[in-house]
This record gives sequence, structure tokens and C-alpha cells, in this order.
Amino acid sequence: MKKNMWNVKTPFFRPMWRRLLACVLPAIWAVVELTIGNPMFGVLFVACAGYLAHQFFIVFNPDDYTRPPDV
Repeated sequence: MKKNMWNVKTPFFRPMWRRLLACVLPAIWAVVELTIGNPMFGVLFVACAGYLAHQFFIVFNPDDYTRPPDV
């Protein structure tokens, strides 16, 4: 599998609570940024939370989150 910055399909995110936390924290921070008047960072964190929610819950495949076999 090609490694890149946007790849979140790692064994670390297999537990549900880690995936949920990774989606909720940017969403909370987006609300903070929007509340204090920083719309650019608010939208950035909303996009981050949306991307993670899409990857972790909409197109989630448990087989993608297993450790590759040792070669």
C-alpha cells in the first residue's frame, strides 16, 4: 500500500472509539473557531471532520485496517 499523508487506513484506527474521537475532536474545534470569529479555520476543521467521518463510517471496510503480512 502506498503511504501518504491522507491515508487513515491503519491498524491504529480499527477500534471504534478511536475513529469516533478522531471525528468528534475536529468538529468540536470547528465550533470553537467559528464561535471566536475565525471562519477560515472553522471551515478547515469542518472539512477535516467530514473527511474522517466519510473514511471511517461511510466507506469503512474492516479488512483495510488489518496489519499487512510480514514479508
